[in-house]
Amino acid sequence: MTKKNKILLIILAILLIVGLYLLNKNSNKSYNKVVLSKENHITNLTNTVYLDTIVSVGLSKLKQSNVFVLILRLTQRQIDLFSENGELKAQIVGKDSNYIIFVSDLTRSESITVISHELIHLSQYRSGRLILTTNGVVWEDKLIGNLSYDKRPWELEAFANQRSLSDKIEKVLKK
Repeated sequence: MTKKNKILLIILAILLIVGLYLLNKNSNKSYNKVVLSKENHITNLTNTVYLDTIVSVGLSKLKQSNVFVLILRLTQRQIDLFSENGELKAQIVGKDSNYIIFVSDLTRSESITVISHELIHLSQYRSGRLILTTNGVVWEDKLIGNLSYDKRPWELEAFANQRSLSDKIEKVLKK
């Protein structure tokens, strides 16, 4: 190997190391410091410390106030009971101003998307468009029968709007 080739190889190795460092640095960016809104009361009992911040910013972006949210870890039993495909990442339950959001282990990016989806359901509940009853689900004043997950209109709406809310949350949180 010539001296010129060795130098070129060393330069390429240095560029590769610098590139990997920069990729790793960007993927581990911390969130901006955000003061949680006093309009809502959020208690996060998970080990994922930033979930309350995501919820707070999301509620603010949805213009929801006077809401009490408890964040808990999703259990395997809940996944088994409530998931059609075993891939339940989060679930929200509650009514009026009191809600519990159950979440599984998620990356930061997944957390923003999944929490956005659940907060859209919170907004649907609070507006009275989505109501859980002992007889089933009432969506926009109509009792809905047994629909598969991908056909439920409240889920379709949440999926359609979660990207917009996620983007708004990310603009506040990400450096």
